[in-house]
Amino acid sequence: MLRKVADAYTGLRANLKAGNLGRRGSKRHGKATGKPVVFRPDAAQPFDDRCLSWQLGKRTVSIWTTSGRVKGLAFTGQAGQLAVLTTYRQGESDLLCQGGRWYLLATCEIPEAALNAAPDGFVGVDLGIVNIATASTGIRYSGRRLNRRRDADRRLRARLQRKGTKSAKRRAKRHAGKEARRALVYVDPAYTSQECSRCHHVDRRNRPSQAVFACQACGFVEHADLNSSHNIAARGWWTWVRGAESQAPALTLTA
Repeated sequence: MLRKVADAYTGLRANLKAGNLGRRGSKRHGKATGKPVVFRPDAAQPFDDRCLSWQLGKRTVSIWTTSGRVKGLAFTGQAGQLAVLTTYRQGESDLLCQGGRWYLLATCEIPEAALNAAPDGFVGVDLGIVNIATASTGIRYSGRRLNRRRDADRRLRARLQRKGTKSAKRRAKRHAGKEARRALVYVDPAYTSQECSRCHHVDRRNRPSQAVFACQACGFVEHADLNSSHNIAARGWWTWVRGAESQAPALTLTA
């Protein structure tokens, strides 16, 4: 319990220092510091390996309590859970009581599997006004809802910039670049609306109207935004391929 209290006040002090609870003298700051930290009666109790030890072969644990160490407490779980527990358990454990039953939550550090660096393919997304996004999969999204979200984000950024406080700058930084972080690869969108996704002929006359694409060279006809999204997907693929390491075996020259 002493460690739990110490961790709670360490976290509080870190949040105060970072300004996450407002400036000194503010209502939020005063609320956080004006009373001691309290815990719910049914809150989880953390234990490190000094206070709680696992006997995985016997499926028992021993726990230090206010009345001394209690040994031989049996635990159980599903077969897969027990296998993970045996292989990867390390670090803190939490003892929790819910609905009259006791649960012991173990921390397991499982190494991540190696990821395949090469993508299976690309989805091109053409951004516009009438249709806010058109994917090369054929799905089109109208702009009403997203435009409202963009307007709200724009107003929020402007308000935070006018405020100019440290907390406002931190919040503005968190909101900045969200759309950029969603892209896998950025490609130059120039002329994607005029380029035929079949024969790649580029001509302004390929767009007889806002919604229609009709290639003057091969006669291919498609929705204009969908044709653009196919071009973006193709450019994304070639951008990726040009930057990828060659998989061809190295040549060996012999005299």
